[in-house]
Amino acid sequence: MMRSDTIATLESEFGEFQRSRAEGVPQEEIDAAARLLGLLFPDDYQEFLRRYGGAVVGPYEIFGLRKAKAMGNLFSVVEATNEFRTCEIPETMNWLIVSGDHSGNWVGITPEGAVKKWDHDFGEFVDLADSFESYIRRVCSELPD
Repeated sequence: MMRSDTIATLESEFGEFQRSRAEGVPQEEIDAAARLLGLLFPDDYQEFLRRYGGAVVGPYEIFGLRKAKAMGNLFSVVEATNEFRTCEIPETMNWLIVSGDHSGNWVGITPEGAVKKWDHDFGEFVDLADSFESYIRRVCSELPD
């Protein structure tokens, strides 16, 4: 379960920028997307999807199962994950792609729950956070962990 101050921060941001969030998603749809990808969705990411569906948090899009008005054409976690798999980077085939940076690098959740970035310019992995919620707090919202 996400921390109450994380949710309060997101609610405040989305209250101010209503186009930044989509609509919540039922658990059955989240489960179907996870089955389709053959991946487990971490609990904190599932909670985010149930509440917001997909969103722009701070400067970053968080892919989900619904499109917020402020998001670009790529908003689906399923489409993003499948598109990233075409890169055929063996260590990342089980990543759940939930975001990207503004340099064209994909951000994914590993099977262990950590959030990492594949830096295509340097051909290396960059550790971003220990969990999805931590990524939302530290990277997107600049909150202490």
